[in-house]
Amino acid sequence: MMDLSAPAPMQEPQRQYYFLKRARELTAGKERELGRPLTCCVTTFGCQMNARDSEKLLGILKEAGYQETQDENADFVIYNTCTGIFTALGDTMTPLIFLVVSSLSNIALDIVFVVSTDMGVAGLALATLICQAVAAIVSFLVLLVRLKRIPSGKWEYFSRPLLQTISTLAVPGILQK
Repeated sequence: MMDLSAPAPMQEPQRQYYFLKRARELTAGKERELGRPLTCCVTTFGCQMNARDSEKLLGILKEAGYQETQDENADFVIYNTCTGIFTALGDTMTPLIFLVVSSLSNIALDIVFVVSTDMGVAGLALATLICQAVAAIVSFLVLLVRLKRIPSGKWEYFSRPLLQTISTLAVPGILQK
């Protein structure tokens, strides 16, 4: 039995179990306050890697006491999307840039939260959440700008130069996977 009134353990995985039990208590308290169970909705768009990440996210939320629903009016909603839209637009470099900047920022924030605030695993999770949320928001805004630049008009059924261009642009994305 883990004592939540004591300081968080310093060793893993006990530290993770401590914060998960703490999350369960907070969830239960909110459920009592609202008089109903808390719900979560995880919606996945894109590649198979996202599906696996969504499974992990959903598992953590369930462990914390949330009940899964498909209703997007849930208490906690996560949209997990892939970089496939950029790739479909012929841009394999932008997702790579977002990944590199997000990863480096995550490392920097990990150090800040763990060393400066002594948050341990909770600090790592918070750093990851912040970096991924910022990357998702910025990439969505960049995507909106890019989509507005696309002219609408008639589509050609087949174009050899277009096929060559698409093939040339697809190779970096395929190699990146």
